[in-house]
Amino acid sequence: MQKRMKARQARLLRTIENGSLALAIGLWLALAGLFVYLAVALTANRVWLLGLFAASSFFPFILSGIVEAALTRLMCPRFRPGVH
Repeated sequence: MQKRMKARQARLLRTIENGSLALAIGLWLALAGLFVYLAVALTANRVWLLGLFAASSFFPFILSGIVEAALTRLMCPRFRPGVH
């Protein structure tokens, strides 16, 4: 019984780690897209585009934190980050 529980917890943690990797790849792609957007804004000399870029630059990081916290709570309700 104990072995089954440990195996299940290990599977859940691997799932979370895989999700974190996918999230990190998604963030890098979003960051690359933002840099392309910034380049377009600079070449077009549009001040409002620069303001929009500044306002949206931290959005992917905030969203990723919320998603990862929600995934951790869903997959491992008893798992507390930093407590071993």
